[in-house]
Amino acid sequence: MDPEASGRNRSAIPVANWLMLLLGGAAGGAVTAALMQRRFAQRRQQLIQAHQNEIERLNQANEARVREATQALQAQYQQQQAEAQRLQASLQVRERQYRGQLERSQHLQSQLEAAQRQLREQAPPAASPAPERPAAPSLREQLLAWGQSGNAARIPQASRYRYHPEPGVREGLARALELLSAERKVTPLVRQAIALLQALARDPNPTVRRSAIRALGRIPTAEVIPSLQAALADPDGAVVRAASAAASAYKVYPCERRRAPPANAYWQAQAGAIAFHQK
Repeated sequence: MDPEASGRNRSAIPVANWLMLLLGGAAGGAVTAALMQRRFAQRRQQLIQAHQNEIERLNQANEARVREATQALQAQYQQQQAEAQRLQASLQVRERQYRGQLERSQHLQSQLEAAQRQLREQAPPAASPAPERPAAPSLREQLLAWGQSGNAARIPQASRYRYHPEPGVREGLARALELLSAERKVTPLVRQAIALLQALARDPNPTVRRSAIRALGRIPTAEVIPSLQAALADPDGAVVRAASAAASAYKVYPCERRRAPPANAYWQAQAGAIAFHQK
């Protein structure tokens, strides 16, 4: 045999093997691809079916909720309709009652008018009017009259009007107390007047406070000085001026110190006295 021919035959055998392997691999790949494509199609069909099942389940759930809501709304509407009918019936009953009461009221009104006409027809002729009495003096004028009387015994009686709602009456009380206690010796009745005037000096009305401060300034006692000092800070200017004028009527005079006589074998020093005198 020719050596070249035998060499060609030996080299042709591996090539054939390679071709067979390639053909076998191609066939296997095609089969694998077909299997994978089939599995993909099956998986796709499963997903589509699952999605459709989920959509159907959600639709059924939504339909159930819609039915429940619709039934609840229908029941509520029926209940409201029944309530409206009940209210309508009650309103009709009330309207009938009102009309009946109105008719009875009109009937009674007509009877009353007839009775009034009958009474006017049967009434005797009117008598001549009685002469008018003179008007009684006002409470403020009465308090001023008590003050002008100079009778200090009127002070307890006048104290009843300390909390009268009318500022004019309280101001008249302050002026009456001024007339009953000014320039007088301090007695229990005058002290009662001082207490009333000190209360009136704190009255909400500035006119009442001014009259009370002016009255306190005319009582010759040091008991009124704290009220006068407090009135110097009053928000009303007229009250402050009245307090200043009243306070200026008092002066303080220092007195010399004098030794007191011995008592219980001890010497005691006596402090200076302060005398308040009215100008």
